[in-house]
Amino acid sequence: PDIFEAAIARANSHKQPKHPHPRQRHHRRVASYAAGIAAVVIMAGFAAYANMTNIELRIANMHAGFSAQMPKYTPTGYALSSPIRAEEGRVTFSFRSGDSAFDIAQQPSNWNSQTLYDNTIAGTDDTLQTVQDKGRTIYIIGGKKATWVNGGVRYDVSASSNKNRDDLI
Repeated sequence: PDIFEAAIARANSHKQPKHPHPRQRHHRRVASYAAGIAAVVIMAGFAAYANMTNIELRIANMHAGFSAQMPKYTPTGYALSSPIRAEEGRVTFSFRSGDSAFDIAQQPSNWNSQTLYDNTIAGTDDTLQTVQDKGRTIYIIGGKKATWVNGGVRYDVSASSNKNRDDLI
C-alpha cells in the first residue's frame, strides 16, 4: 500500500465539530446582552409596580404644592381604588370595598379646630359629633363625613354610606 493512501484512510479531522464561524460568536454575544437587558427591564418594571403608590404620591405632592401623607389606617377590606388625585393645594385618596367607598382629602391649612368649626361646620343642619382623639378635635358630620386639622393640614373624610365612628376617626 501507498503511504499517502494509508494516511488518508486514517484521517478523521472531517469527523470533528466545526469551529464556530465568527458571526455565530457575535450572535451569541448579542443574545446574551439582550437577555441581560431584558432581565434588568423586568426587574425595574417590577420595582416600579411595587412602589407605584409611593410614586403616585410623590407626583401628587409636586402637583399640589405640599406634602400629603398616605393614611396610616384603612378599615378592613378597603384598598386604594384609583390613582391619587391632585390639584393645586389638595390631594385626594379614594378607597373602595365592594359597593362602599370613601375619600380622604388633605390640604394645607393654618386653621385650628375652632376656625375650622367657625368657617365650615357652624350653621350645618346635619347631626354633629365632636370627638377628641390623640390631641385632635374631629368633627363628625351626619355619619358620612369627618373633618379635622392637624400639623398644618386639614383632613376631610367623605364616605358613600354611614360609617361607624371609629372608622371615620
